[in-house]
Amino acid sequence: MLFDQYMYGKSNLILREALKINEYCTLGYFGSYSLLKDNWEKDIMTENQFYVALGPEDFKVAIGYDPIRKGVRVNYIMRLKGDQLDIPYEKMIVDDADTLGKKNTGKKKQPKSVL
Repeated sequence: MLFDQYMYGKSNLILREALKINEYCTLGYFGSYSLLKDNWEKDIMTENQFYVALGPEDFKVAIGYDPIRKGVRVNYIMRLKGDQLDIPYEKMIVDDADTLGKKNTGKKKQPKSVL
């Protein structure tokens, strides 16, 4: 069955580009490339979609065509106002990756860096 086959291969490169025409219209491209050609089609290009997204900044409907798979797609794009979210904290400590998940030996180590 088609859904059981490995679709994209082990090394997959995805390219996305968008050109904002105005507040309500964006043109875009989405390409997916199998660098080792080890996908189910044994081809380098697995998806190649050109689309137009219409609507206000927070919610757009994108209609695209994929000439590789010969199909039309409809996507919904929503923005959740990430620039307005605020998580208060005093400081962030970056732990030493070499000691993560190991038993504590009783010695306290100073963090490597404080941001």
